[in-house]
Amino acid sequence: MLVLTRSISESIRIGDDIVIEVVSCGRGSVRLGIQAPRSVKIARSELTEQPPAEPVRRAESPAPAPAPRPKQTVLPFGGTVS
Repeated sequence: MLVLTRSISESIRIGDDIVIEVVSCGRGSVRLGIQAPRSVKIARSELTEQPPAEPVRRAESPAPAPAPRPKQTVLPFGGTVS
């Protein structure tokens, strides 16, 4: 990374057609003016950074459904018939 010190109204050039000028400084921030061809995409890094991927978790398999119980007929004297 190249680190430069610039004062207000000073600029840096990138290639032949991109100029970055310090417009103002203060309150913990710097305002920059950028001159570049329309074909050059310029975006703030917080808009282009991808959020960190969430850890991949193995899907928990659902508990197996209980086996259907066979129908039973209750007899009047307390027994059952399957």
